[in-house]
Amino acid sequence: MKARPMPNHASATLIGHLGRDPETRATQSGTKITSTSLAVSTGYGDHKRTTWWNLVAFEKTGESMERFLSKGDAAMFVGEPSLREWQDKDGATRQSLELTVQRLVLMGGKDDTRATPEPRKAAPKKVTEDAPFDDEIPF
Repeated sequence: MKARPMPNHASATLIGHLGRDPETRATQSGTKITSTSLAVSTGYGDHKRTTWWNLVAFEKTGESMERFLSKGDAAMFVGEPSLREWQDKDGATRQSLELTVQRLVLMGGKDDTRATPEPRKAAPKKVTEDAPFDDEIPF
C-alpha cells in the first residue's frame, strides 16, 4: 500500500493596528501588490508585547486595503502566514513574519468619520397571497 502525502495548509487570523499606510506597486507583468505592516499586541500589564507582521495582498484585496485603511486603523486579516528570510544592507540574513492576506475586515480606526463601505442589504422577499403558509412547527 502506497503512503499518501499529508495535505498541508497554514492559516492565521490577525487583529491589530496598521503601522503605516498601505502602498501599492506593480510587477513587470502588471500584478498589483499592496504592502503594509501590522502591530498585534498580546498580554497585559508588564507582560504586554507587540509582534510586527508584514502584510502583502494582491489585486482587489490590496486595492481595498489601500482604499479603506491608513496608519493606525484597526482591522482583521486572514491569510497564509510565513517566515520570510531576506538580506539587510550589511549582507546579514534577517527574518520577518509575513501574512499573505486573503480576506480583511474593517474594524474602525482613529477617525471613524471617513467613508467606509456600506453593508449590502438583502432585498426583501415578496410574499403573495398564493404563497403556501404552514404554521406547523417542524419538530
